[in-house]
Amino acid sequence: MFELSPCHLIDTLHAGNARHVCSRARYAATDEHADLEETRPLALVLACSDLGIPPSSLFDVRPGELLVPQSAAITVDDGVLATVAFAHEFHGIDLVIVLGHSPCRVFRACAGQACGALSREVDTSLRQSRRATPPEKVHTARMAALLRTKIAGLGPIHVASAHVDETSRWVEFL
Repeated sequence: MFELSPCHLIDTLHAGNARHVCSRARYAATDEHADLEETRPLALVLACSDLGIPPSSLFDVRPGELLVPQSAAITVDDGVLATVAFAHEFHGIDLVIVLGHSPCRVFRACAGQACGALSREVDTSLRQSRRATPPEKVHTARMAALLRTKIAGLGPIHVASAHVDETSRWVEFL
C-alpha cells in the first residue's frame, strides 16, 4: 500500500462514503476473508459509542484499514489520548477523524442531566450551538479541537472532524 497525505486520505474516505451512500460499495461490512495480518490501519476514527454504522462501511474500506476507538459522545479522555498515541507511534497513523453523528442518543440523554464530565461537555456544546442544526456538529468540532490541543506534543498528526447523518449515511467533513 502506498502512503497518502492526510488530505489525500480524507479525499479517499470521502469518495468511499459517496460509494457507500450510492450503494456501490466495494467492500462488504463483514468481509470474512480480510487478512488483518496484512492490513495496516490508514487512519484512526474516534466514533461515538452509539454510532449504529461501522465506520469501515461508511467509508467503504476493508476491515482493519481504520482503527476505531469509541467513546460516549466522542468525549476525549485519557483512554482516547492513549489510543491516539499508540496509533501514531506503532502504526504511523497521522490522521485522526473525530466522527460525530445525529441523532446521537448519548448526546441527547446527557443534555442537562447528571452525567458528570460528559454532561458538562454536552451542555457547553449546546450553549455554543444555539443556531446550529444539529447541535451534535458543534460538539464534534469542539471535541476535535480539544483532541488537537491535547495531542500537540505527539508529532505531526492531522485531526479532522466529520459528522454523519444516520438516516442518509452521508458524511460531512466539518
